[in-house]
Amino acid sequence: MTEATSPVPPGRARLEAARAAKLELDARVAAAGLTEPAERVRDVVPPAAGTTVHVLVSGVTVHVGEQMLSSGRVLTRGQNVVITDAMIERTRNRLGQLGGIALAADEDEQLRRWGQIRFRVGEAPADLKSWLPGSTEWREAREKARRAAWAQPSDSEQAYALALVEKEFGPAPLTSATLNSAPNPSIREAELQQQRLAARNGA
Repeated sequence: MTEATSPVPPGRARLEAARAAKLELDARVAAAGLTEPAERVRDVVPPAAGTTVHVLVSGVTVHVGEQMLSSGRVLTRGQNVVITDAMIERTRNRLGQLGGIALAADEDEQLRRWGQIRFRVGEAPADLKSWLPGSTEWREAREKARRAAWAQPSDSEQAYALALVEKEFGPAPLTSATLNSAPNPSIREAELQQQRLAARNGA
């Protein structure tokens, strides 16, 4: 006669499963030669295939095909992407963990890994700007709009257009630096043009 075994309580079963999963992850981290603690590495649930995701930060790369080296697309802020299973699989690292656009549905994990949200589930809102304040794209778009404003045929139209530039982009930075820390000459040019316009309006 054999003794009846007591069923394992559900809570204990979950605890043992979690411990086993952690031991497995620790082994994968060690095998990959990484020093990051396993507690900081966690799997995420990716968006389902067919889900539309939009990009919030220009310059991110998404691999859309089977070949890692030839399938990368550099995306810009505001672009929409339809998720595929292959796209998700191309984000896996050496531990088999997901990254990149596969984190679109987990904004907390994006903030933890990158300090910013790069992807968001859903189509880009119609009013989403293609630039972020202070970015290179913002400076270029502001300068283009400013030049268009100064091209208006009358002083009043110029003033109105410049006010719209200020409203949309905010004021020009007091200082601007390029890679060599040289000042942006368009800032001084804009200041002089505003002074000339103010002088003409005050005359």
